[in-house]
Amino acid sequence: MPLDLARWLPEFPVRQHCLYLNHAAVAPLPLRVAEAMRVRIAEQETAVLVGEEEFAANVAPYLALQRRGVAVRRFPTPAGRVTLETVLPLLKPPVKVLALSWVAFHTGWVAPAAELASAAHERGVLVVLDAIQGLGVLPDRFDDLGVDALVADGHKWLLGPEGLGLMVTRPTLRAALTPVLAGWLNVRRPDRQLFLQELEFHQDGRRFEPGATPTVLVAGLAAALDLLLDVGLDEVHARVTRHARMSTQLLLKSGWRVGSP
Repeated sequence: MPLDLARWLPEFPVRQHCLYLNHAAVAPLPLRVAEAMRVRIAEQETAVLVGEEEFAANVAPYLALQRRGVAVRRFPTPAGRVTLETVLPLLKPPVKVLALSWVAFHTGWVAPAAELASAAHERGVLVVLDAIQGLGVLPDRFDDLGVDALVADGHKWLLGPEGLGLMVTRPTLRAALTPVLAGWLNVRRPDRQLFLQELEFHQDGRRFEPGATPTVLVAGLAAALDLLLDVGLDEVHARVTRHARMSTQLLLKSGWRVGSP
């Protein structure tokens, strides 16, 4: 049976501009080959979703990943507010991570973290929460928030010193993250051997602590956490909320425009 050229020639768009006879070098790609490669690349594309009005510290790390092929997409934050309605339509491939602030630094808006995390997880998207403006004043627990990772510094509502941050992750995510730095303290050393032969990171939080910690800062933050727990986060939250409402009422009565919710 003769070859059906009319059927197969359209597979080779190279014929639109030349006759190709140099298969001994590099063959021209058929349409289905090029399409399979395009689909595969699209499947592996990764994007991070970040709000339009995010503090620089919560955007810079992701912008820095652009050189590695990670795209940064932005979602609208009208009046500095993060809502499920504005984020939900954008939680689709190639978005793999949703990064947001728990409390907006410029408006005080509290993002519905648990709702956003639930919606994101249904779509296979991880959630990283910048909690620096919320830890120490909002009583929600990590498990209740439902996010995959929570990061913060300790010098705001946590009442700790500057220069020391913290990160909490789900165990499944922690095991999947490759530490940026490798040092003698974040790797496993059987019997505490000093002569390292193989690289294997700790499975707990130590895997992200490669070297000596600033013990003075750690002592300060630990004391601050003890103080907050002694007072009670529910009591702190209730008092701050009362003060915020009272201040808002006084300002509105005085003719001021209040930007916070």
